[in-house]
Amino acid sequence: MNKQEFVSEMLEAIVNQCKP
Repeated sequence: MNKQEFVSEMLEAIVNQCKP
């Protein structure tokens, strides 16, 4: 997994945590 893909996955996880 490259760095860009890792960052995208991490951001998606954070956004999902922020959702109600």
